[in-house]
Amino acid sequence: MSNKSVHTRQGYPLHRNSVLVRFKRPSLWLLLIAAVFLFPACSPSIRFTEGPRTGPVVILGDSLAEGYDIEENENFVSVLSERLSLEIVNLGQKGITTAESVARVAEEVLPLNPALVIIELGGNDVLQKLDPASTKANLQKMVEAIQGEEIPILILGVRGGVLSDKLAEVFEDLADTHGLAYVPNILEGILTSPNLRVDNVHPNAAGHVLIADRVEPVLQSLLENLGLK
Repeated sequence: MSNKSVHTRQGYPLHRNSVLVRFKRPSLWLLLIAAVFLFPACSPSIRFTEGPRTGPVVILGDSLAEGYDIEENENFVSVLSERLSLEIVNLGQKGITTAESVARVAEEVLPLNPALVIIELGGNDVLQKLDPASTKANLQKMVEAIQGEEIPILILGVRGGVLSDKLAEVFEDLADTHGLAYVPNILEGILTSPNLRVDNVHPNAAGHVLIADRVEPVLQSLLENLGLK
């Protein structure tokens, strides 16, 4: 894959458990409900998705976006860029927390006049055992700054712990309150599968493909709404 479609920092200054129920014939209400869950990015509750937009798609993230111990074109951002023939500015930065990312919105994201911002953060907060309330407050500051410019947001959830998920409610509440497109727990099943990870906290190339599989449908729908596809 050509590296022209994904720019790094150096290159530039549904989420509820499913329940299977048998019916003789699907009702109209069931079809409507299914549409909402299958195509969350099309929902009118996602803010600032009306009409065509210009500008790049930008992802603000950590080592998951940047990629760790894999080739640059193997991270899920590059995979999505190739699949969707989409230029994505990748602002992934290894080791960064949500607190350290707040200032990056004004300094690095907004100057690009993005059509869409993807937020992938929180994993390093978990590794450093930071208070989930602080993580939420930092994410909310970023969301408010981006939405203050009427830019739509896709937020990617990460699991907030091994035994219990301390961040699931954080991401869900932010998505519901602020009208964000949302893909929950993009690492589900990856870090517990040795064949999908390079270490205990980072996916390998195959793991990144699985992340891209999860993000692509929601991102594709958003791009169509924004006139970018």
